[in-house]
Amino acid sequence: MSEKYFKNFPFINYNGNLSRNIILKSVFLQNVISSYSSFYPYQVKDGERPDMIASNYYGDSDYYWLVYLSNQIIDPYFEWPMTYEQFTSYMVNKYGSIQVAYNIIDHYEYVEKENLTDNEKLYNYNYILSPTTYNRLVTEYNVSPSSTSMKDFNPTLWTPITSYEVEDRKNEQNRVIKLISKVYLKQIEREISGIFK
Repeated sequence: MSEKYFKNFPFINYNGNLSRNIILKSVFLQNVISSYSSFYPYQVKDGERPDMIASNYYGDSDYYWLVYLSNQIIDPYFEWPMTYEQFTSYMVNKYGSIQVAYNIIDHYEYVEKENLTDNEKLYNYNYILSPTTYNRLVTEYNVSPSSTSMKDFNPTLWTPITSYEVEDRKNEQNRVIKLISKVYLKQIEREISGIFK
């Protein structure tokens, strides 16, 4: 089916080269996927590829394109979950080492605690502070904790989030995907053929 699917895309001239107009996938997303309310939630296992999921769920690895499109994945390198080895390599290439990524504070997050005053809750409504803002507030708090502007700021209610944690969260979020129920496969194939005619 993947060959049939991509054969349906018309050719365009792109920088002097004859190429398939894959931009038309947006038509597919709007007219086909959005009309299906029956999705199967799926958690991608470490090392699992779209073709493996397609084979296991749809019975044919050629439906890997449906896994990508139903999750609006454009860049399979960074929007698909990396394996442990890929993630480690990516982190070393980006930060120099895993330890460096653990040592860089990306931002601070507000920690919900019980018995907060309304002012404390309102003050911390954004829930995220940059390291620069956090450090400035801590300095002001240490200089004058009872001042009107600082009375609702409490440094202990904020926790540092490292670059490693940010990258790990993104990768883990990519593991949560949805699959269009396999009962719609034949109907989707018919609709795809109709879209490009």
